[in-house]
Amino acid sequence: MDTKLFEEYKLSLYEEVYRTDRPGQSVVINTLDETLYMKKELTVYNTGVYEWIMQHPDPRLAAVREYFPGEDCLIVIEEYIHGQTLEKYLSEQMPEEQERFRILWQILDGIGYLHKAPVPVIHRDIKTSNIMVTGEGGVKIIDYNAAKFYEPGETKDTVLIGTYGSAAPEQFGFAGSDRRTDIYALGKLIEEMFPGDMRLQPVVEKATRIDPERRYRNVEELREAVREILDRDRLSVWPVLGAAVFFIFDIWLYRILFLPMYSSELQAQVSRLVLLAGGLFLLPVFGRWRPVCRLVRMMKSDRSVVRAAGCLFAAAAVTSVWAFAMGAVCMLP
Repeated sequence: MDTKLFEEYKLSLYEEVYRTDRPGQSVVINTLDETLYMKKELTVYNTGVYEWIMQHPDPRLAAVREYFPGEDCLIVIEEYIHGQTLEKYLSEQMPEEQERFRILWQILDGIGYLHKAPVPVIHRDIKTSNIMVTGEGGVKIIDYNAAKFYEPGETKDTVLIGTYGSAAPEQFGFAGSDRRTDIYALGKLIEEMFPGDMRLQPVVEKATRIDPERRYRNVEELREAVREILDRDRLSVWPVLGAAVFFIFDIWLYRILFLPMYSSELQAQVSRLVLLAGGLFLLPVFGRWRPVCRLVRMMKSDRSVVRAAGCLFAAAAVTSVWAFAMGAVCMLP
């Protein structure tokens, strides 16, 4: 069968249900499986991007079912998402901070997935109206018409596109787009999702710097910066328990190794007081030290068990070093 005729046949299977308030977009139903889809007629697009997303689906991205070249446009059939835009969700539902962070992590995961493509996909239009929150609480990133593949060495975008207020300066002809272009938009998104949150202001400021070289280099760096800020205000029980357990062990070992070596009772008493004071100081500090703990690779894991093991390892190392350092100091004349 002729390719064009076959495409026309497949396109005819989608019957319009109603038109949305977005130009060139309508809800259609597939007459074969009676499933709803979004039909979009795009005048600005990158066919390769839609092909890659269609071949590499991700739960945080609106799925592309198929696309058809039209006259001066590209007709795209996308997953129909039952839900509302993040813009509407924030204004009407006023979700708790924990819920907003849960949504943010999903958005970062979705954009990170695009950036990790063999040739990174730059979305270039990240904003609250281009993110859907489903009825089940999931997140779907939509609208890829501004998206493009990263082109190394590009000094200027060939197509200037973006939403004023969230698009990075390079999208308006100042430089070529890369991952940091989306970082800028994510910074603006965080600012909108957490208005007035001074804790996140340093992250927003760095993410939205005019010079791309001074922004976070990738989504992982941005995510880590947000996590470190949250960790400063969150008491963690694992480091405290870990430090307490290992500190008791260190005291026992300290008594065996050091106390018999002291030449006077006064020296032994001083060493006990110094060791005890150090422990009382360290234990509460351990509960809020996770930004430091993140220097341990295990602490950066997404698995809670691995992070807990990292906490215990770090607590063991620090308490042991403290105990034996104090033991050595107290032995000095």
